[in-house]
Amino acid sequence: MLPEPVVERRSFRAPTTEAEILVASVVSGILGVDAVGLDDDFFELGGNSLNAMRVIAGLTEALGVNVPVRIVFDAPIMTDLASRIAIGIRAGFDVASDDAISVVLPLRTGGSERPLFCIHPMVGLAWPYMNLLPAVDRSIPVYGIQTPALTDEKFAPAELGDYMDRYVDEIIRVQAEGPYRLMGWSLGGVLAHGVATRLQNRGSEVETLVVVDSLPIAELTEAADSRPFVDHLREDFSAMGIAIPAGEEIGNLSRESLTSILKAVEGDRVGLSIDRIRQLFTSIEALEAMIDRYGPKVFDGDVIFVSSEQHPEPADAALLWQPYVHGVIDNFYVQCPHVAMMTPPASAEIGQVIDRALRTQY
Repeated sequence: MLPEPVVERRSFRAPTTEAEILVASVVSGILGVDAVGLDDDFFELGGNSLNAMRVIAGLTEALGVNVPVRIVFDAPIMTDLASRIAIGIRAGFDVASDDAISVVLPLRTGGSERPLFCIHPMVGLAWPYMNLLPAVDRSIPVYGIQTPALTDEKFAPAELGDYMDRYVDEIIRVQAEGPYRLMGWSLGGVLAHGVATRLQNRGSEVETLVVVDSLPIAELTEAADSRPFVDHLREDFSAMGIAIPAGEEIGNLSRESLTSILKAVEGDRVGLSIDRIRQLFTSIEALEAMIDRYGPKVFDGDVIFVSSEQHPEPADAALLWQPYVHGVIDNFYVQCPHVAMMTPPASAEIGQVIDRALRTQY
């Protein structure tokens, strides 16, 4: 069992400037917090990926201009966020409309250390990894890797390995040389492992590989949980606050359902559209067959594995990875279901494990 996360309590500093008051008001309204101070951290206040999108939507509506999504990730402390807003009001915001759905999602760009790359779960979005940020040292930049299906019409993968090859190229564009740091949850763990082996095949060093509650191949996943593929998807999207209607095919959702999903995630504020959401679900549906055909290679190095204690046999998941790891698998457990691992308080516990690993203190 991991230790309870420690949240430092700060003395309250009230907002005074126009930008500070605006930020505090919007965040307070979204999170339902009575008093938001300048030194409060958005994520420590209970903010998550969906709430971050709603804060951006609220700021955009209040200011009458598009506010970039990354601003909440890069500046989660209220005084820093207000400063960014004030600068944007004076000089204009640098907005990339597809930032929240781009293949590389900058969750934290500041920091002098080598970055951590967090590869998306089945849903294709890296938004849930925002909840790791409070626990990972601020000197470490963090990037999410997301499905190209949302932004690249020419991307036509035939196998799961095509995703991995694309992600290797994207990661190298951000960090030209190793050592590399990778993590992934659920399907993201399989993808991160595959990316790691491909980087090694190119002669690069992978110094950290964190796999969170993931099984190596589809047959083992089915043996561990016999529910239909679509049920897993509904559960994963539900954890993000997105309801997938029962009785509808994932790859053929009604326009009414797609509109409801778009509204739930403030999609029009972050470059999403009904057509793009439809494309996302079509690509996810195609993943099922790719997963069935995929066979992992062997990663040469140690792996940090985090699994749920709520599995019938929690230790078995790590053991299933052993044939695909030429090194030590260091196993940690969290007391929460699989679907909740990237939400507080589990995300704080997992973030602590990752932080210690990146600073070689675990």
